[in-house]
Amino acid sequence: AIDRPEILAGSSLFLTISEADYFNFAVDDVDAWQQKPKLMDKAMKEAAYAMANDVDLFANTTLQTGVAGTGDGLGNRLTARTIGTGAGDDDAYETLVDLGTKLREADVTGEMWAIVPPWFIGMLQKDVRFTNYGTSENRATLANGKIGRAAGFELSESNNLSGATSGTLAVVNGVYTILAGVKDAATFAEQIDKIEAFRPPDGFNDAVKGLHLYGAKVTRPYALSSVACTQA
Repeated sequence: AIDRPEILAGSSLFLTISEADYFNFAVDDVDAWQQKPKLMDKAMKEAAYAMANDVDLFANTTLQTGVAGTGDGLGNRLTARTIGTGAGDDDAYETLVDLGTKLREADVTGEMWAIVPPWFIGMLQKDVRFTNYGTSENRATLANGKIGRAAGFELSESNNLSGATSGTLAVVNGVYTILAGVKDAATFAEQIDKIEAFRPPDGFNDAVKGLHLYGAKVTRPYALSSVACTQA
């Protein structure tokens, strides 16, 4: 005989679409005929990059403030540290190992990722445990100039990693918070992603406007870990 099946409790977790970004610019017809290369194409690329950068900043901040526990040494936040203090360059790799250990101690399963700043990647590239990672797949990734994997993490690079524990959207006193987790830790949604070309009635020009609405939420705080790092 076995126990009766557990009745799963119904509950709601709301994801708020809280962010709105837009761009809106025009190119005069006279300028459009005289310029080479075309300004509109360049402006569109710049606008797309700027909006993507805003999303990156928002997502990183959401993840950072959602890590289980508050303050250094509590929950899944490791004690703050300085990277690169010794003669070798092993601090970066060992920091990733510590973040992975914290996740496994929380019984987290799944493909692990980590988000690090560019200087952190530079430290890893001086460590043979990263450059000599033992699979042909990872060697091909490194050869293509991508970041690759280290200490069990799929690595992503970002300049939008805050050193504050909450609420701040910029680097604080040269401190960067390394983020790690699994895909199930958070969710992200885009509600509107729209671009429209039009002719304004008050001039002779082509115009383009774009709108992007989005939101993010940490759904499993225990599936994230972080550590505030300062480059020596």
